[in-house]
Amino acid sequence: MSQLVGILDEIVGGAGMRFACIVSGDGFLIESSSSLEPGDELASAAIGPVLEAARAAGEALDFGDPAQAMIQYEGGWVLVTRMTDDCLLVAVMHSEANLGWVRHAIRKHQGTITEAL
Repeated sequence: MSQLVGILDEIVGGAGMRFACIVSGDGFLIESSSSLEPGDELASAAIGPVLEAARAAGEALDFGDPAQAMIQYEGGWVLVTRMTDDCLLVAVMHSEANLGWVRHAIRKHQGTITEAL
């Protein structure tokens, strides 16, 4: 198991987590937690344009580039964190997940993930 898989598995170790993965800005899967299921990859690939829309809004508001975006759906959450200029960490969780714990786990490992990329 690669170092990134171990970190992603730790991030999804919290209650209510579904999977986490690293994708390129154009949606290609770079690495994923072992809990990634068939079809999850397609959802992760579609997240890049969402962050681009957030970037456009940030420019219009004079806030700069987004560092993190959260999207709440009826059945859960998607948390997207920019790791490098071209890599995103996507964490997918059910509604009952502890968002604070997930954000803490991502911050804890952000340096290591960035170095590995």
